[in-house]
Amino acid sequence: MALLLRNSPRLALLASQRAAAIHTTLPSLAEQSQPAPYARAPPPSASAPTGISKAAEYVISKVDDLMNWARRGSIWPMTFGLACCAVEMMHTGAAR
Repeated sequence: MALLLRNSPRLALLASQRAAAIHTTLPSLAEQSQPAPYARAPPPSASAPTGISKAAEYVISKVDDLMNWARRGSIWPMTFGLACCAVEMMHTGAAR
């Protein structure tokens, strides 16, 4: 207890020095600049991008449909693993 009483003025001085170190600048009295207003993006175009023909769009959409079908109907997910236990699970699930 005596040690605490002896160091209490010193602790008060350290606390005031810390507070002074935190607040080193005065707040600005100048007006804050207003942010620029948000500009709305134009709506997306309903027409096809230039340079892509209708046949290319058809092929791309069919390939996209095929990829989505493969993802939905896939029995062996890519993230399942290649460890021996994963291979055993695959063999058990695909037994004839």
